Amino acid sequence: MWTFMTGALAWSVAFAAATGAPPNAWTAVAPPANEREWTCANQSQYDWTVRTGTHGELLFASDASRHPDLAMALPGGGRLVGSNRGEFVGTVEWVSDSGRERVELLRANAIAFTQFRGDVYIATGQPQLDRGEIYRMQRQGATRWQIDKALDLGEAPGAAVAQDSTWTLVTGTGMTQVDLRTLAATRLHTNRHWGQVYPASLVRRQGRWYIGARSAVIRLSPSTKAWREEWMVPPMCAKPSTGCGCQA
Repeated sequence: MWTFMTGALAWSVAFAAATGAPPNAWTAVAPPANEREWTCANQSQYDWTVRTGTHGELLFASDASRHPDLAMALPGGGRLVGSNRGEFVGTVEWVSDSGRERVELLRANAIAFTQFRGDVYIATGQPQLDRGEIYRMQRQGATRWQIDKALDLGEAPGAAVAQDSTWTLVTGTGMTQVDLRTLAATRLHTNRHWGQVYPASLVRRQGRWYIGARSAVIRLSPSTKAWREEWMVPPMCAKPSTGCGCQA
């Protein structure tokens, strides 16, 4: 079973979610089981995002922008600013505290930034070319940085979460964890159909991963040997349908 929202019902669901409503009433369903169901998911009008609220609560929303600009303060002054322009390709820049100085460091779509042991790490991705990299950045002077490609991911990441010495990235084929101490990559979960639903946000909460994607929020729960994948949808979208649509 898989459905997506149409008409006034869909609009009302999206409007409620766009306000940042908690997903308490959402229903967990099985992921698409065949090509028709994956096609329905791909054709959904809504791209769901996940985030945490001011009190740590989990929020789902249907946001207009899937690629907000990134900014991170840097040790020694200035900030790192990145944009994701899709096929037109974004940039990663160093910007002074005053904003008067800007230095372009990379011409690439910025997906995520993090810091570890004084180094800055940048995840970039270009889904159209199925490319993704992690760069390591080290300060060489007031406005000078050395940037080296630390890891070729072999696919484009959509979002990342840093925790201690690990960086977990979601891509169009699953989830990969990178050890920032060794830059070794480990595959956590694989679903090669994810590229059809464009995962672009990621939150870890109470041992589970929540992934914002087209038509649903993907939930991964720990199990004995792997992660169990479920899809979370508004209640009216959990009922079987003969076509690509929700039933009230």
